[in-house]
Amino acid sequence: MIEKIKLTPRIWNTNKKFTTHLRYISSILNIPINIIEFKRTAPRNYNTNFQCGHTKNCYFPVFKFQNPNIRFRLLCETNEIHQINILEFKSEYYFIASTSCAPLLINQQHSNFEFHYNSESVTLEEIKSILKNEPIAPKSFSIALYSTESYVKKNHTKIIQRFNIRFLESESSDMLHLFLTPHIDQPTFDIYKLEPFPSNINFNLKNILSNTHLTEGEYIQKSSSRPNKTLLNQDYCICEHPDTGRYFTPSNITKSFKPLGASFFCWF
Repeated sequence: MIEKIKLTPRIWNTNKKFTTHLRYISSILNIPINIIEFKRTAPRNYNTNFQCGHTKNCYFPVFKFQNPNIRFRLLCETNEIHQINILEFKSEYYFIASTSCAPLLINQQHSNFEFHYNSESVTLEEIKSILKNEPIAPKSFSIALYSTESYVKKNHTKIIQRFNIRFLESESSDMLHLFLTPHIDQPTFDIYKLEPFPSNINFNLKNILSNTHLTEGEYIQKSSSRPNKTLLNQDYCICEHPDTGRYFTPSNITKSFKPLGASFFCWF
């Protein structure tokens, strides 16, 4: 699929990660692309986090890739989302229906739609308004929304920090951190409260809309030469430099300078 979608006849740059190509294609086509895989976990972990009664190792579907910026932007614009769902299993890829499974994006249980933080409520409609960049009632704390590209654990705070999709700033330094997991079967999402979570975070809002153009093709041969960094003499123009004031001709002009035209002798 990636090789079929190209701007030029050149091949894609294989030095870039597979998910980087998917992110770029998904953003250009404005279509959510979901890659789903199976992850194995021990029964004790599965019973604790996902309430499964299996006695052997379990496999559960997780997001290997999803574009949260495209996904949640479309959720704000329309209730009907056209998407591509691909299941990866044993290095094979299969197109699947949206209702076939419910992949996970974080290993956290019990999602909520209503929060009470610092004695103030945070409703689902307010979160939707934040996603739409619409004003809401003033809060005594800031609200940060996250949604990663692939499955993470709730203690992977350094990874989650890089995927801030929306940020509602207030005058207070106190902040509520919420993680959003989209549904592939309908235009809704689950909300999880991240706690504990680092408080000293600097958000770069430009990352929300960034979509760097990917270079195509590969370098056939890389040069090992290093550029000459010696600075030239910039005090004089070449025609005013003292060394060019006089010209010394070579001793044997006929051998030093060869004519461009062909020379021949005529005998009469």
